[in-house]
Amino acid sequence: MGVASKRVLRSFHGLAIGGLAFAATAAAPLAATAASGGSAWPFIENGGRFADEVAFATSTRHGTVYVTRDGRLITDFLDSGGAAAPARITETFAGAGIAPRGAVASVTRVHRFFGADSRSWGPLAAYDTIALGSPWPGVEVQLAVGGGTVERLFVVAPGADTAAIRVRLEPQDFYKICLRA
Repeated sequence: MGVASKRVLRSFHGLAIGGLAFAATAAAPLAATAASGGSAWPFIENGGRFADEVAFATSTRHGTVYVTRDGRLITDFLDSGGAAAPARITETFAGAGIAPRGAVASVTRVHRFFGADSRSWGPLAAYDTIALGSPWPGVEVQLAVGGGTVERLFVVAPGADTAAIRVRLEPQDFYKICLRA
């Protein structure tokens, strides 16, 4: 008999929703740059640029994705012109054990040059993969940037029940919002 190994379930959402009200202005240059090149920036650790509840943020070709300290993903869409659109999706992994942390460091180096006080300027930690933890027994959730979007990875241990995986999306009618002409 072979040795059981972990399975990885991938979930792409080709969606990204613009900035939170408290970060929309600060995130706009990142989102516009990512939108023009079609690639995603690494996850950047919050170095005081965003509200305290934000642990990491990244920009994709579709908008800005924030990872909060309690593990919610808040995505703000860009419209076709690169401006923040009036649509936001919040994804919540229904379970316990969420604690975002950097998992795979990025080769991209990010420095903060914000504000008049040069003492607050400097490097910020950047990651290609964020580990969110194990909200369900035997299932670890990771987030990875690539291809201009954020990929949700569900790493499933042998014997773990994938039926336990639950992701809540708000607003509930987000497909109607996303598919507007």
